[in-house]
Amino acid sequence: MDPARIDAICRTFALGRPIGQPIRIAGAMSNSNWRVRTEEGTFFIKLLNWSEAGPDWRFSYERRFRLEQAAIAAGVDAPRPILALSGGCLAEISVLGGPPLIIRAYQWVDGVGLSPGPASPDDAAHIGRVLAKIHALGLEEAADPAEVLPIYPLQEWIDREREFPELRGVVTLMERLHTLVLAGRGLVGRTVLCHRDINSRNVLRANDGRLFILDWELAGPLDPKLDVGTAALVWSGAWEGSPTCEPLEH
Repeated sequence: MDPARIDAICRTFALGRPIGQPIRIAGAMSNSNWRVRTEEGTFFIKLLNWSEAGPDWRFSYERRFRLEQAAIAAGVDAPRPILALSGGCLAEISVLGGPPLIIRAYQWVDGVGLSPGPASPDDAAHIGRVLAKIHALGLEEAADPAEVLPIYPLQEWIDREREFPELRGVVTLMERLHTLVLAGRGLVGRTVLCHRDINSRNVLRANDGRLFILDWELAGPLDPKLDVGTAALVWSGAWEGSPTCEPLEH
């Protein structure tokens, strides 16, 4: 990140004068993440990759931030967000006539990421308690069942199978999956704002042993039952690694 950009970010969030060069953090799926040291401390800076964001992107993001704030207030460990001087949770910054940067800033938390695969019993129980706290917030938001359980149109799989011989047979599997998803939509109940992406990539073990929940950008309405079911699959290792039968406390 060039000096002009980091200076503008530090001014916008009142982080103090930067010291040394910012360090880019590897492993981000879509955003650009940085560690920045200033005279006031160490901070986590996130450049959001929203080049194709729709016209209501700010409202959508503020909704996600509302969940993040409420979860922290309820005792969920997460890096503390820093508000811009304008009062918002994010800022648009233009530097040298370039396209605006969409920025978030947080207090830095020292720790290590978790490995994919089955969680330990203690970690699985902790994730269950985190989900329970988030669901108990009761931030209801109506959602179409098709939004809660989306699926690619079957025709796209038919076209891909024709184009790629190695996908022969995938349409039969996707037809079965479509049947299950459509049936599942009829079971969707009350939806509340959820994180929707609590996996090993989005949890940090701090140096004091606490688990911090990261990356709330995908937060949105979800049936809590589906949120718990998805978490059970993820943290049991069913999606990555070898499954375990340890219970997920909720």
